[in-house]
Amino acid sequence: MVIAMFIIAIVIAFSLALMGDGMRRAVKANELLTATALAQYEVDRVKNISFPPTTEDRQDEYEKTPKVDCPYNKDFQVEVVNVGYQSNGITVTTVDDEMAIRKITVDVYRKKDNAKMATLTTYISRNGAI
Repeated sequence: MVIAMFIIAIVIAFSLALMGDGMRRAVKANELLTATALAQYEVDRVKNISFPPTTEDRQDEYEKTPKVDCPYNKDFQVEVVNVGYQSNGITVTTVDDEMAIRKITVDVYRKKDNAKMATLTTYISRNGAI
């Protein structure tokens, strides 16, 4: 009887450990899904700004923005980086045509430990070809 109870206790302990691991994985998957959705939202928001910005008050939306609290989810911070298009480390766009092709990178960080959760990159051009 004691041996049977010992075996049952081991099986129950193992089952509880598996359930805990499953819960941790579910939380991680939910965080990744949320971070990716936030990054996609920011990419779409930046792509919908008139390009190139036609008024001076919109110019700052095309510069690197520091990590800021995400207005849609208090657990994350978002950073948008906007640079000229580069190929093999060389900027392809000229000084006169700096806004012709832009690389937009959105990074989403988890606030509690500043871990990068998602990164999305897109390219936009003046004529909408990309």
